[in-house]
Amino acid sequence: MIEGLELHFGATIPDDSAETAVQAQAMESLGHEYVGMGEHFVRGNPPAPSHAALPLLGVAAGATEKIRLLSAVLLAPFYHPTVLTKMATGLDIASGGRLTLGLGIGGEFPVEFEAAAPTSALRHSADSGPSSTSPSKAAIFS
Repeated sequence: MIEGLELHFGATIPDDSAETAVQAQAMESLGHEYVGMGEHFVRGNPPAPSHAALPLLGVAAGATEKIRLLSAVLLAPFYHPTVLTKMATGLDIASGGRLTLGLGIGGEFPVEFEAAAPTSALRHSADSGPSSTSPSKAAIFS
């Protein structure tokens, strides 16, 4: 045993909204510590839409009592920072503090950026944060 090392068990579930509650309940009953969900806005060949993770994690939260909720990962460039903060905070509060927020910037599926066309300022805000020298970046954080 490595001192200070913790190992946690859970799994991600597919973004099938009809089965989210049932899958989360089953995972909780099996003793999983977390249920995770990732997101892509367009995936596959041919490209097809998929669900956003936070609303489905909300479904999982409402169907369970103690299992942790993990966004694995949210595509930050597709959200305005204020909206993402409010959505994540609301889910965390409603779930009794069970949300672990995983963020990423994506890029492995360029068709997502073509289809959703996040603004350049939002696409790069995850890398550079607010900047007083860049009006477009400063505006999204004000």
